[in-house]
Amino acid sequence: MGTAPPPGDLTALNASFARALRAQNKSERTVQAYTDAVRLLAGFCHANGLPTTASAIERAHLERFITDQLARWKPATANNRYAKATAEERARAAHARLGLGDRI
Repeated sequence: MGTAPPPGDLTALNASFARALRAQNKSERTVQAYTDAVRLLAGFCHANGLPTTASAIERAHLERFITDQLARWKPATANNRYAKATAEERARAAHARLGLGDRI
């Protein structure tokens, strides 16, 4: 039996992110695209020994992820994955600014 991921782990947060997107009435295709981007970022971080908790991921980590995506895909695809992978963190920060806590 595996251990539970630490609080704030991208993989664990991805399910709540999907719920938040559905609550915003996003299409299933949009939900899939955004959660796939988070899954790819989490996998990249794990494979490269980078932090996988949202609060520990830094700009340099995201830049490494984008560089990796650019080596594999067209620039528009890499840009879309970056925007979607970081959407959850932006939503969390907005909730915190509004005094709603960091849960989305």
